[in-house]
Amino acid sequence: MSAEAGFLMATFLDHSRGPARGPIDWDAAPAKYKHYPEAERVRLPWGEDGAAASSILSLTGDLLLDLCGITRVLWTPVVDHDGVPTPGAFAIQLGRSAPSGGALYPLEAYVAVGDPEPALYHYDSAHHSLELLRPGDHRGALSALAVDPPDPLPAAVVVLATRFWRNGFKYGEFGYRLQTQEIGVLAAQAEAVAARLGTTVHTDLHFADEPVHELLDLDPRAEAALAMMFVGEDTTATSTLSYGELIGLAPAVALERPPAITEKLPAMAALHAVSMTALDDPASEPAPYPMEAGRAVPLPQVPVALEAGIAGRSSPADGFYPRSIEAVHLAGLVGAVAADWTGFGRGSALYCLVARVDGVSPGLYRYDPARHTLVEIAAGVDAAIRCHPIVGEAAAILLPVGDFLAGLPAVGARWYRIVQADAGIVLQRGALAAAALGLGARIYSGETPDFTDHLGCTGTRTALAALMIGVPRVTTMLDQRLHPNGAAPAFDA
Repeated sequence: MSAEAGFLMATFLDHSRGPARGPIDWDAAPAKYKHYPEAERVRLPWGEDGAAASSILSLTGDLLLDLCGITRVLWTPVVDHDGVPTPGAFAIQLGRSAPSGGALYPLEAYVAVGDPEPALYHYDSAHHSLELLRPGDHRGALSALAVDPPDPLPAAVVVLATRFWRNGFKYGEFGYRLQTQEIGVLAAQAEAVAARLGTTVHTDLHFADEPVHELLDLDPRAEAALAMMFVGEDTTATSTLSYGELIGLAPAVALERPPAITEKLPAMAALHAVSMTALDDPASEPAPYPMEAGRAVPLPQVPVALEAGIAGRSSPADGFYPRSIEAVHLAGLVGAVAADWTGFGRGSALYCLVARVDGVSPGLYRYDPARHTLVEIAAGVDAAIRCHPIVGEAAAILLPVGDFLAGLPAVGARWYRIVQADAGIVLQRGALAAAALGLGARIYSGETPDFTDHLGCTGTRTALAALMIGVPRVTTMLDQRLHPNGAAPAFDA
């Protein structure tokens, strides 16, 4: 690993242990939606309107809606200082299909399509429409910038970029942790949506950053690309414009430019800047951590369709009932999370705290993907963990474990993005699987040193996040689903 990357990683980790403390300056909050007021617009199909649209535009619109579109309206009772609801008073909040820390949604989507009008667009999530950023078919140029370019050409290329200050104003340096995990969350969401739409989506975190930013007209000190998604295939495309031809065309101008974080969030800014420098001769990624010895608990093969959980997924606002869940539900959930999980090939692991699962003794377990079993590493649940505020009344907790330093020799500081994205995939797959099984799931994205200590992690391995699973309490939050294919109005669960 380079000395610079190691130093900047250590500095950032030291500054991002948790959210920024002190009062939040809400006056410093940036706009929640990006907008190009002078750009030509393409209205995306909604519900039955899709029948009149081209198949590619309809497919892309459905995917973007479930990634970044507004699909929910939430009514939450206003309470006084004693927690008593004020009669008739509700706070109204717009929500999206996939979760985001603090519901601040820092990620923006840019999409390149070749049909019906070949161009690069920005997805206007507030109006479910596309804003023309630059004419010309950008799919070939963007695909060529991936370390492993797709072949054949994808039907669409979606670039996910983060606006650092959109959640950085509230969470400080910790915001980068949330943003990079959210990439994994949206990657898992895209997989599920693609299964429902009958297409494929491949998410790539390895690409040439600078020319991507040039094509999207982004200042990477303020807004930077974190992932590219290749949607479907286009075997009929004959030619696309080159990077040189496209970059000569003037892009549309956004309404406002977000502030650079170089001075506002220096540790985050420095780590991300060095992460955009690719290694000329990368080493191999870290090997899987050896499996612990312990009693093996076989899990049945329980298929779970993650797409079935999209409409009903939500975070239980009032926590969980202290009730048990069925072992087959835990088996189905773990199996859905672990299926071809990229983290296994990068030295990460999946652990599980079992508190209330019928047929599985309480304790700490590690999932063995080779045998589809839980390996017991500690019988029983330590009182310090059982009473931990993160645990609450959850029946089980999934814990992705990784190492922020092990992959620095392979890909440099970019490793941080990769490890956190892998964790985000676990969190969202688990949340979708829980919803499909009629359970509730709540994400905790902060560091969990208490869990790390009890898991027996050695060296610099650490629990990256936690997903609480259980029977959700009846809540006072009213959740109206807006998705044309979503559930009817219902109390959030």
